[in-house]
Amino acid sequence: MAKATQERAVNLQAYQRLKEKLGLKFGHGRFVAICDGRVVADAGTFSGLRRRLVEMGEDPSEALIVQADADYPEHAVIFGLSLGWSKPFWVTPVTQSLPRPMRITPTSEDWLDYPCCA
Repeated sequence: MAKATQERAVNLQAYQRLKEKLGLKFGHGRFVAICDGRVVADAGTFSGLRRRLVEMGEDPSEALIVQADADYPEHAVIFGLSLGWSKPFWVTPVTQSLPRPMRITPTSEDWLDYPCCA
């Protein structure tokens, strides 16, 4: 677990350092994968990038996948009263890649498949 946390920290630091240049280098809206603190692949779609990572022998779940020129907030509070959650919980949008792509604005259907802590 500590290794995964350290890898995530390295990838987040790399993203913070590179985020202003990603759109110029790869194109606005393209998906970019960061592994071991460096950009390893890009693609026009989230699923295309995940496929490319697998083809390269990389584990997509260990990559930080971001969209070039996207403005990610530091954190968000999500209220899930319609889903039966009684408390809000914090999420960090810039996270390790998810098992499947989510809409830019997630709906309750997107969140039903993901375990989370309230």
